[in-house]
Amino acid sequence: MQTWTILITEEQNSLTFNLWEKVCKLAQGSKSLPGLILKGDKKISICIPMYVRSKAYPISNKLMAVIPIEEWIENRGEYND
Repeated sequence: MQTWTILITEEQNSLTFNLWEKVCKLAQGSKSLPGLILKGDKKISICIPMYVRSKAYPISNKLMAVIPIEEWIENRGEYND
């Protein structure tokens, strides 16, 4: 099973390039998937690479999806394939 490197932020406008770049570098060093949990909204979301969500996208951390944390928890096994 694939492992994840997760950063958590509570800032309102937390989807910044710097935070995403930081988690991607940490994940690369540990050979894991990057994830950025966004706690600033009423609902908690996670930012993940698009290629993790859909194999139709190239393997790159430049394209990302922000999804509800519940969706990520329910589908983590599928995202690890």
